[in-house]
Amino acid sequence: MDAVSFYRWNMSLREAFFSDLDDVDSEDLTKEPSGGQSILSSVRVMVETEWLWLHCASRGREITFLDDEDFVDLAHAVKKADEIEEETVEWFRRLAAEDWERTLEHRWEVDGPALRFTREQAVFHVVTHEFHRRGECGLILRALGYEPAYVNMF
Repeated sequence: MDAVSFYRWNMSLREAFFSDLDDVDSEDLTKEPSGGQSILSSVRVMVETEWLWLHCASRGREITFLDDEDFVDLAHAVKKADEIEEETVEWFRRLAAEDWERTLEHRWEVDGPALRFTREQAVFHVVTHEFHRRGECGLILRALGYEPAYVNMF
C-alpha cells in the first residue's frame, strides 16, 4: 500500500475511533490512569504527531506545537484533526512522485542528531504511532468499564 492510501485508510479508522469516543462520558476522557495519559491527551498526541511530522519536519518548517485551546474537549480535538487532515490531503496532491522518495533531514533539537527520512517513511511513522495510541486508549476505556473504541487495523 502506498503512503497516501495508507494515510487515507488510517483517517477512515480515526473517524470510526472518534465516533466511538462520542459515547464516552467527557469526564472519563480526561481521567488519567496510574502512570499514563488520559484519552484526550492521547488524542492530542496523535494529532500533534501528525502535525509535527507531516506539517513541520516533512516540509522543512520550524517545529511549532498546536494550541491548548484546540484540545479542551473531544469536539475541539476532532475539529483540529479534521483541519489538519484536509490540509495534509491537499499537500499530498501537490507532491510529485520524486518528492516522496527524497531523503530529508531534520533535527528535533538544535544540537540533537539529524534524522534522515523520506516523506513516505514519515507517513508510515505517523500511522503506526496512531495505531499504538488508539490501542492505549482501548486499554484505558476497558479499565474505565467501557467496551474499547474501534482500534483494529481492519
